[in-house]
Amino acid sequence: RKNHNPKAIAILRAWLYQNMHRPYPSSEDKRELARVAHLTEAQVAHWFNNARKREKLGRSQSSGLRRFADASC
Repeated sequence: RKNHNPKAIAILRAWLYQNMHRPYPSSEDKRELARVAHLTEAQVAHWFNNARKREKLGRSQSSGLRRFADASC
């Protein structure tokens, strides 16, 4: 398994932080994020699925947003 480029992760995290009230990017958002981050739409979708799972697990173990900042992809 190959980890994503740090710049790609920064782009995805920035979108996530700005949209924590609804952390589900639309198809159009995923297309744009994939283009900017040089990933496939499937990679973007998987990253967001995993990020939401990590956040949910993090909230059950400690404070929520801190887990996103510390998580490696």
